Amino acid sequence: MSNIFVTSGLTILGGIIIFVGGQILTKFIIEPFYEQSKLIGEIANSLIYYANVGAGVEPHYFQQLQNLSKQDNLEVTARKLMVERYEDLIRNESKQLGEATIVLRQQASQLMGRTNAIPFYGLWVVLSFGFLPTRKYVIEASQELIGLSNDPSKSTDRARKIAKYLRIKIISERFGKG
Repeated sequence: MSNIFVTSGLTILGGIIIFVGGQILTKFIIEPFYEQSKLIGEIANSLIYYANVGAGVEPHYFQQLQNLSKQDNLEVTARKLMVERYEDLIRNESKQLGEATIVLRQQASQLMGRTNAIPFYGLWVVLSFGFLPTRKYVIEASQELIGLSNDPSKSTDRARKIAKYLRIKIISERFGKG
């Protein structure tokens, strides 16, 4: 009878140990990798979504507004509509630039935080056989994201570097391997 209790107890203890070990593995290893991977996907999305921000279209719209004031052959209503349209375009460009600045800087800091949350990251990079970006490349990508948030006019060059550092193939294909 005592043999049955010992076997049952060891089985239950073994199950508890396996469950706790699985939870530790999930919470401290798998979830941080998943969060980092998800963030890298969001960064790829942002690089494409904000690629045209800071492309210098505002001066073009300002020039169009000046040209409208010089045209005498336009009807007052048409001129008013065109002026409103160009003013809306300028406001939207400015709004999107501000949004891009915030999002890219936030993603740069999140990238550093999520990478630092992964225990023994260097070991996992070696074991991934090049799938994971090295800590140095994560730092470089973060710096490039901050640079991009400060000056979006060089978005193609920076996006290419970020894609290289974070191993985002679809962005490399989009902007060229350069």
